Amino acid sequence: MQKIIFCRQIFLASLLATLGFSFITAPAWAVWSCWYWPWHDSYNPNLYDNGEAMQRYDYYTGANSQGWEYYFHGPVQNPDPWWGHCHAWAGAAVWEDPPTEPKTIGNIEFRIRDRKGLLVETYSKCADGTAYELYANDPSPGLFWRYLRDEIGGYNPMHGKSMGFVGELYYGDEVWNYPIYNYNVVYFTSQPYSGRLTIWVAVDGKPQLANTAKSYYKSFTYQFGGVYQDSRGNPTDSGWWIGQGPNSRPDAIWRPYYATTWMQYVENTQLSESALHQILK
Repeated sequence: MQKIIFCRQIFLASLLATLGFSFITAPAWAVWSCWYWPWHDSYNPNLYDNGEAMQRYDYYTGANSQGWEYYFHGPVQNPDPWWGHCHAWAGAAVWEDPPTEPKTIGNIEFRIRDRKGLLVETYSKCADGTAYELYANDPSPGLFWRYLRDEIGGYNPMHGKSMGFVGELYYGDEVWNYPIYNYNVVYFTSQPYSGRLTIWVAVDGKPQLANTAKSYYKSFTYQFGGVYQDSRGNPTDSGWWIGQGPNSRPDAIWRPYYATTWMQYVENTQLSESALHQILK
């Protein structure tokens, strides 16, 4: 006998996928899509490119954020192709509302892509290891399920309401962060439990996702065994993942503390609180 647990919105999301749609029908705490803004200059656009967010910011403020970005988040660092801003986007996406329209200030137009890019920059240091309100490295299936159940399912959320968190979902040397917003578990009803766990995440793999107010998703499905529940039905820190390879299990899960100022997690020293507030508010 199998037991199926559906987190809210899963049926509708599955129906949309069946009909050929790939955008999120968003719950109240929905995350949003973006481009991962790579450091490597062979993958465009980059935040340091002419015409993109940093140059527009500099036209408006007279700063040199474009030069800083090129030197510290760009080719000078000899980056691998996967290096980018996915961690900052994922952190911002679980806390901040996405920009949904352009904004013109001082005759400078900040498109949706520019405002998203700057918003992503405001969470640049959110994954430096010191700012996590939720964190688990190499989580067991039971612990991962427990966080999904509590935070996204709303059974015991840290902030009193259902809320997404970040999954570092490449099990290996590379780092691929995604904001998780929904889940589904199918398991056999005898302890220890085995089954499969599916999560839905917003994506950042296409440049055009930076300039849209819609969000797009994909799913990851994991196989597990050996999970126990306590007397209240809560999954415990137990079990093992079944399968090998970089997509066979989550590498880590985390969520930063909310940024109480625009500059709290900023690395680019050319950005300022007042200008970011005017562009992003």
